[in-house]
Amino acid sequence: MKTKLIFIALGGLLFNYLFWMQDLGLNLVLFSWFVIGSSLFFFHPKNWNEKLVVALTAHLFSTICLLVVNSNYSIFFTIITWMMATGILHQKTIRTPFIALLQSIQSFFYFPVRQLPFSNTKLMNRFWKLIDVVYKWKVMVVLLLVFTFLFFLANVPFQRWMISILEYLADFLTWLFEDLSLIRFFIIVFGSWLCTWAFFKSSKQRFLTWEENQNSQLERVKSNVFQRKTLSFSTTVLREKMKVFTITFFFLNVLLLAINYLDIKYIWMGFDFKSDVNFSRQVHEGVYVLITSIVLSATIIGVVFHGNLNFIRNNKRLKQTAIAWIIQNMFLLISVGLRNQYYIDSLGLTYKRIGVFMFLLAVLCVLIFLAIKVLYTKSLFYMAQTVSISIFCILITSSAINWDKSIFRFNTSSKSKNQVDMYYLLSLSDEIQVDVYKFMSKPHSLENYTEKQIWNLLLRSNRKIVQIQTKLDHRTWQSFNFRIERMATQLDELGRK
Repeated sequence: MKTKLIFIALGGLLFNYLFWMQDLGLNLVLFSWFVIGSSLFFFHPKNWNEKLVVALTAHLFSTICLLVVNSNYSIFFTIITWMMATGILHQKTIRTPFIALLQSIQSFFYFPVRQLPFSNTKLMNRFWKLIDVVYKWKVMVVLLLVFTFLFFLANVPFQRWMISILEYLADFLTWLFEDLSLIRFFIIVFGSWLCTWAFFKSSKQRFLTWEENQNSQLERVKSNVFQRKTLSFSTTVLREKMKVFTITFFFLNVLLLAINYLDIKYIWMGFDFKSDVNFSRQVHEGVYVLITSIVLSATIIGVVFHGNLNFIRNNKRLKQTAIAWIIQNMFLLISVGLRNQYYIDSLGLTYKRIGVFMFLLAVLCVLIFLAIKVLYTKSLFYMAQTVSISIFCILITSSAINWDKSIFRFNTSSKSKNQVDMYYLLSLSDEIQVDVYKFMSKPHSLENYTEKQIWNLLLRSNRKIVQIQTKLDHRTWQSFNFRIERMATQLDELGRK
């Protein structure tokens, strides 16, 4: 306990030293691994299960992406993987990423308060006992101070020695509490809070208990004599439900088939760029329809294939119509993807349009695992487990991509059919601003803008360059990342030209 309290205090001071008035970079990497390394030291796991190894590897990958790419997305995912690794460190039996994250969030908000010394009666009593001891020995303390002062006046070497010690102590306190403010105090407290959250296991295991009671394989619920007479277990009622759901899935397939036919005819094969086409509306409407369709599909299939209807004889047609509906939703997914691609080809690449593709990829995973659930009698927990792992893999992979660079390169290439939206490019991260400045300096790059707009764009770009230079002049090792170094190189090259 004492060792943990020392590490918690050191963690608060380290957090203050690494993050005060700093951008996120190497400091986040160092502090997260300090906390994880200390947690491994305190918990000393003898048997490293594969989930802990995967979580630590994922955090290592995200910290590398943070140093190389240093986008807001990579920073966010570094924090997410850190929390997931801590959750698995606390409870090794966790099987799914989202349960690890939920358990970690619960511990973060609930547990540190209960570990504070002032919330523990015994520790509080020890604190007051220490005060009593100091009070009892007050005569000795006073005498030591008096004789120290006398020797300070009488002995020159001792005086120099004491002055050097006091100067060193003053310098240390000045460095430690420089610009001390309420905000800085809360930063130290927050750093200690993070360490407390990581170093102690929470007794609250609500999410873990729920997960332990779940099974990936759906099992048939056996009935007793009384239950066979109820509607839930009556074979006649189950057969009637199967008939109703089979007909329902059939008509849903017919309706979705009509929509997919129109999409194939007008979107897949007969699409043409027209100036009056509202691409944004088409994409957004497609996404809304897809979201609604997928939610309904997951809900209805979850309800239909949740109980004993999975095990009734001659349910082949029911499963076939459900699988057909899932496949048609995949065609709907492709149609929305094509709309989004047409939108990008016409108006350029943006984060929202990238987000649509990421959403579609996640939806594809949902549909695939829905089909597996129907065919192999899987449970809803299996769906939650596999889908969360798939989304986790999609997000961590995409965090390694420098999206700002990709957007700039695509929008300023010949692939974009319309004029480049320079206002949008200027709203992106600092890393591409030198490239934007160079692009605007090219002949005919702003020919579609008015003279007033051109002056406004050039003014904004110059301000961006000045702000970046100021930020680079004040950069420190705590906020180091390779993106900053690339920006410094670009600005040096620009200055030489």
